Amino acid sequence: MSAKSLNKKDLFFALFGLFCLFLAISIYSFHPQDPGIGVCGAERVHNLCGLIGAYLSSLFFFLFGISALLVPPFVFFSLFLSYTGFSVKKILCIFFLILF
Repeated sequence: MSAKSLNKKDLFFALFGLFCLFLAISIYSFHPQDPGIGVCGAERVHNLCGLIGAYLSSLFFFLFGISALLVPPFVFFSLFLSYTGFSVKKILCIFFLILF
């Protein structure tokens, strides 16, 4: 493996890790009165990630319900396993078996 491809891999995982951190903060700071799916007339955003985080967390709670709280730890864990060379296909199969 060359140094150039290793740097691209590290950069990808670092950026994806930051997105996962943003996702975790937005999901764990979810507030039912934030603007989002099924909420009309919300005046104030309570989510720590702002308006984007409010809509993102609303989407995850709409799609997965209370199981949305399990998404960030699993994404961090799968990111770590993928970085160390574990099969992504196996990770996704395990996640969807647990989730549904």
